Amino acid sequence: MDENGLMLLRCPSEQDHRFAVKINFEGPEADLIYCPYCGHRALANEFITDEAQRRLMEASGAAMILHLQDKFTRSGFKFTPAPMPQVIFTYEQEKTRRTMHCNRCDEPAAVFGIAMFCPGCGQLAPADQFIEMLEIERRTMTRLSSLPADVLSDLEADGSLARIYEDSVENTCAALETFLKSVFAERVPNAESVSLCQPDHALSIMSV
Repeated sequence: MDENGLMLLRCPSEQDHRFAVKINFEGPEADLIYCPYCGHRALANEFITDEAQRRLMEASGAAMILHLQDKFTRSGFKFTPAPMPQVIFTYEQEKTRRTMHCNRCDEPAAVFGIAMFCPGCGQLAPADQFIEMLEIERRTMTRLSSLPADVLSDLEADGSLARIYEDSVENTCAALETFLKSVFAERVPNAESVSLCQPDHALSIMSV
């Protein structure tokens, strides 16, 4: 976990979807988690990374051995446990890029990219995310324009600059598409039955 008590997770549906949240793994109150990028929903233990799984297993095993050793000692029995690792496996949690708070449940989450869903309650907040995306891309463009001319030339020469522009356009269009779909679903009765291949009809309904 990081300094804020957030644990790095990965989506069981899309392995490259990584994020960090506060979670409860066990009992009837075990958390259901939503992937903030694709919305996949599952129990918290399905989102555990391999590194976290290994650490949890070794830590829980060591705790169990100590508990049993204490219990047998108190009972007057001799207990010789199997050798355990002298040092429990540890790893450095990858730093996320930014932290967000859900405007419905106020749960914090740390993400690497543009998140469309709250990991805690699954709320889709396309309007907020679209505005946030515009601000992020605006800052990106501002930073690029402030780079020295020779650095910009190098970025352009190796294709990095074009890739940054392409990613910015792709991310913004994806956020806009999600936002417009949510507006359509909110304003159009039986939206799922309306064909988007008939834009004039759909727009006429939305304008009412």
